[in-house]
Amino acid sequence: PLPTFERVADRDAVAASLALDAADLEPALPIEIGSSGLRFMFVAVKTLDAVRRASPRELAEAAYIFTTHTVEPGSTVHGRMYGQEIAEDPATGSANGPLGAFLVRHGLSDGVRIVSEQGFEMGRPSLLYVRVGGTRDRITSVHVGGRCTIVGGGWLDL
Repeated sequence: PLPTFERVADRDAVAASLALDAADLEPALPIEIGSSGLRFMFVAVKTLDAVRRASPRELAEAAYIFTTHTVEPGSTVHGRMYGQEIAEDPATGSANGPLGAFLVRHGLSDGVRIVSEQGFEMGRPSLLYVRVGGTRDRITSVHVGGRCTIVGGGWLDL
């Protein structure tokens, strides 16, 4: 499904839940919960350092912290995803779809080619590729892709 969004009002509480100061948050962008089936709270911060310092404390929602300052020159955003039961995920397709829509809705991308860096801080750098169709006012499609590497496997005999 196409992403839906709702605003989060208490910026100070969100910053505290990520062990950040409210001054670390990007003031021009709202904090929103976006979902295409799974809910993620999108929190834009001013710097790459703030993304690196973020450390979740009792999150009410899975959180995707990001900045437009990137490690790779061709990337659009650099982020980290923390879940309520997941310490950190190196590449979250279910978060990057709504993230792409967030970027288009708030004028940070035209949606043609979004490159999202994730997993760098945990030593598993990943690039996710997002394409968003439509306009700021009406998103019509969201596509997420990337490459993957098998990091484990096994068999279960019943």
